[in-house]
Order: sequence, then C-alpha cells, then structure tokens
Amino acid sequence: KKIVKNAMGLPKDSDNGVQAFSINNISENDKARDGRQVRNEVKRIMNEIIAPTLSEEQIDCILEESSGVFRRNNALAASIQKSPGFKIASARCKKFVIIPVLVLFLAILCVVFRPLAIVKSSI
Repeated sequence: KKIVKNAMGLPKDSDNGVQAFSINNISENDKARDGRQVRNEVKRIMNEIIAPTLSEEQIDCILEESSGVFRRNNALAASIQKSPGFKIASARCKKFVIIPVLVLFLAILCVVFRPLAIVKSSI
C-alpha cells in the first residue's frame, strides 16, 4: 500500500484508493503469514475446492479474464511511472542513492589506483 500511495501521490493517513491491497478481518495467526503463504493457500483452495466444481466453459472464461487482468495490471504499472509521485521518488533515488554510490565508487577507485600512479611516475 505504501508504494502505491507514494507513487500515486495519495494521502498517507487514508486508505482511500488502495483498499484493494488490504486484507481485513483476519485472525492474529493469519497476520503472521507472509504473502507467499497466502498465495499458496489461495492456489490450493482454487485447485482443490473451487476448480473441480467448474465447467470447461467457466474455466476458459477465468483464464481469458486472467489474461485481461494481467494486461490491465501492466497498463496500471506503466501509468504509475508517468505519475508525479513516481517522478519525485525517482529524483530522490538518484539524489540519495545513485549519486552517493557513484561518488563512493569513484573515491574507492582513486584510493586503489593512486598508488599505481605514484609507482609509475617514480620509474
């Protein structure tokens, strides 16, 4: 939710616009489970309980819809990259991560290769 809120420039103190990313009314034991476990459980329920009750036509419709969902999800991700929030996050990443890492890398190169330059100049 945090990533989507930041990327879309949504208020941090509200879940409006990101409620699809929330899981409410779950027990304390379930809160401790990670996303992989939740996905595996959903797959198991779908394969073992729901799928056997579906007709071939229903299965085809679900597969077709899942393909559409995948395309729409990609379109949504692409639209986030064009949002003001994403541009701000990108600029912050460059300012606070990429540039300092490059400066550190160059400093290390100077320290490592400076002794070589001194040795070559004395020869």
